[in-house]
Amino acid sequence: MSGQSRVEVKQLNSLLDQTIGLLQQMKEDGEQTIELEPDVVKVLGEAVRPSAAGTPSPRVRQAAPPPASSVPKTVAPKRDAGPSVASAPRRSAAAKPAVKPVAVVVNSDSLPDSMEALAERIASCRQCPLHQWRTKTVAGAGCANPDVLFIGEGPGKDEDMQGIPFVGRSGELLTRMIIKMGYTRDTVFIGNIVKCRPTVNNEGMRDRPPTPEEMEGCLPYLKKQISLLKPGVLVLLGNTALQGLFGYKGITRHRGKWLEYEGIPTMPTYHPSYLLRNGGGNSKPFWEVWEDLCAVLKKLGKEPPAPGRVKPAQQALL
Repeated sequence: MSGQSRVEVKQLNSLLDQTIGLLQQMKEDGEQTIELEPDVVKVLGEAVRPSAAGTPSPRVRQAAPPPASSVPKTVAPKRDAGPSVASAPRRSAAAKPAVKPVAVVVNSDSLPDSMEALAERIASCRQCPLHQWRTKTVAGAGCANPDVLFIGEGPGKDEDMQGIPFVGRSGELLTRMIIKMGYTRDTVFIGNIVKCRPTVNNEGMRDRPPTPEEMEGCLPYLKKQISLLKPGVLVLLGNTALQGLFGYKGITRHRGKWLEYEGIPTMPTYHPSYLLRNGGGNSKPFWEVWEDLCAVLKKLGKEPPAPGRVKPAQQALL
């Protein structure tokens, strides 16, 4: 290792020691979350993720909590965040009662104020381990000022390959429902709770719901999108979307009942994949979802178009 590399590793270890010490100190004080600027998260993520083949990663040493004057200024305590993303080192169980692990979340206030720049930030995100296995991020797609913002769970195989939300079988069914409402995919916006594909054992074979930690790491991006798009209504597709945005579980219990997010009327309903598993486009769950979407149209002061008023190209998809 060259002299310059040794200096860089020493500086990195010093920074990590201070950060670990701070996390330990905050955990002992009962803190549950901290907030880091996105650039800091990116630097730390690149520093500790596995290095290129054949090049060992720098060894991280644990140190005692540093003096308050040496704590990095980029780290600020945040007391009201949700589920944890990264845990601080454990203390002895006999010393103090266990506390919730410290979470590291992106500061949404520092995210870009345009959808294009936000998509670029998402494409370079290293906030959680999912970035190691993705093919493409899936920021979302559609209109810049939509009546309706549909929120799903996360990308699947097709979405991961194309970088576009809802393009598989579930996407085809969702497109049919959007057209049945009188819209097109270009006149609504479609997004997800997480922007990278979660799979079982990260093997890329079978999709799985994102973990609470993965959802918490990605939520600032979705919340920023909502604030920029200012949709008339949010439609939550499935249990993960409901849990991610509101912390509620049980889509069957909440389906069809209006909620409100930041003043925006919000309708929870079933995910298209649930409809496919339970009879598809002419099943009881499908017509329950259609009932929910009709309520969305009514909230917007609209009605679904009569079948004869749907354009032929769109009618073919129904």
